[in-house]
Amino acid sequence: MVFVRRFCVNSCPNPSFCTPEAIRYNAITLPQGFPSSVDVAQLIPYLPPSVLGNPGLYCQFSYSFAINSSPFGIKQFGNHGILYTTKKLDASGMYKLQVTADLKYADGTLACRTEFTVYIDVAKYRF
Repeated sequence: MVFVRRFCVNSCPNPSFCTPEAIRYNAITLPQGFPSSVDVAQLIPYLPPSVLGNPGLYCQFSYSFAINSSPFGIKQFGNHGILYTTKKLDASGMYKLQVTADLKYADGTLACRTEFTVYIDVAKYRF
């Protein structure tokens, strides 16, 4: 693994048979009482230099939470994912979100995958 612009990127012994994968960890702290429908973070997938300038690239985001009743969601804006609140944050606690961003060529083949792990701590008190 190699660190590139805050991403951990796999090193491929044979680049012609390897799809780049990047991993990124984010930690966010929010106060209790944080309002609903507010953008919290922007998730920008890793773009390897070999795909820059390719006009046919598009990104697909998939995500899952460690618990089913999470007050967060993801919406897509271009090739970025936007993490937002789906309801007011009334209870404190820790939330974990796994996000996969698949960057694909126009024909649907995978150009790069970015795995995000996002930890969101809702504080016990307002700050």
